[in-house]
Amino acid sequence: MPLRKRPRLFSALIVGVFCVLVFGIPALAQAQAVLAARDDAYVKRDGAAREWTIGSDGLELAIGFASNGKLAIKRVWHPDDGRVSSIAADVEVGVTLGDQDLALEESGTNISFLRADAEDTGIGVRLNLTFEHRATRALITRSYAAYPGTPTFETWIHVEVPPGRPSLAVSKLSGWRLTMAPAAVRWINGLRGETSTDPGSSTFDIQGGDVGEDTHIEIGSTRRSSEAFVPIIFADNDDGRFYGGVIWSGAWRMTVDRMGDTLTIKADFPDISIAVSENKPVEFPHSFFGLVGSYPGLDATAIRRFIMRGIRQGRPFQPLVTYNTWFARGTRLFESEMAQEMERAAGLGVELFVLDAGWYRGTGIADQWDFTSGLGS
Repeated sequence: MPLRKRPRLFSALIVGVFCVLVFGIPALAQAQAVLAARDDAYVKRDGAAREWTIGSDGLELAIGFASNGKLAIKRVWHPDDGRVSSIAADVEVGVTLGDQDLALEESGTNISFLRADAEDTGIGVRLNLTFEHRATRALITRSYAAYPGTPTFETWIHVEVPPGRPSLAVSKLSGWRLTMAPAAVRWINGLRGETSTDPGSSTFDIQGGDVGEDTHIEIGSTRRSSEAFVPIIFADNDDGRFYGGVIWSGAWRMTVDRMGDTLTIKADFPDISIAVSENKPVEFPHSFFGLVGSYPGLDATAIRRFIMRGIRQGRPFQPLVTYNTWFARGTRLFESEMAQEMERAAGLGVELFVLDAGWYRGTGIADQWDFTSGLGS
């Protein structure tokens, strides 16, 4: 009897395997649908987990809605070997419209999720998650971008008001907010008043160290970006070397807070308020973060690739002999002096003269530091 039942058992196994292949593979493909790809950078949609993933160079963000309905970065991990870092954002950064601080939610009282889309931008991939403010119908889009060959993610928020709706005040602009295991944190001093005649005593020095419990650290600028600190921060722990920064020439802030076994690092732009109207949408300053191993130099390589592929969009650096007014003058730019300085620089062999911060009309409109003949108007 047992021998006679074997063919029937074998047939059942064949039918089972066939069902898995026919019905299981489409479901798996749907759960892991690739929405956009460029070389090793990609955006995927996990239908089963209701998550979107964006990744490159062996690092991936998993983004979705937490149990409380708020948008979250659920994990930062290495899918190739399954290593999950301690880095996450239980609640992603939101927006402030008028006097309301709003979280990005799937279906909240004030904010609701509308749609997700992904695209191959030609230089990388982008994931856009769009939300609607119920009261004003304003559209809020949280974007994430990744680029081939670098484990770095660029992110920003875009706000627009539909036709026929009144303008809105947008303030407390945010870049990113991430939690991680305790780490040693490092940052780089900025220009700190250095000029051609005063070299400064701590310009571009590396500062930082271990962050003790109940410690708060704050770096930033209330004016030009690199006056006091370079807008980038590093954190070293068992996950590897984290880095994050802002791509912005104006005021910014980064804070580090240690509470128990959790370190929180945040990048934002607290002193900016912008009016958004139907003809004038606003895009927040872009920011970035990434994670590499602990081997020295990996962070520099990753950031360089991000600059070349993400910011410069593949354009090579041209090794020109360059003069930049910022390092000698800051914003103290006087029109007639600049014209003379250009002539002198050209005579010395300078190929590229960069008229930096202060070129725009109105920087020194109450005194001599201005371009009154129309430059920047």
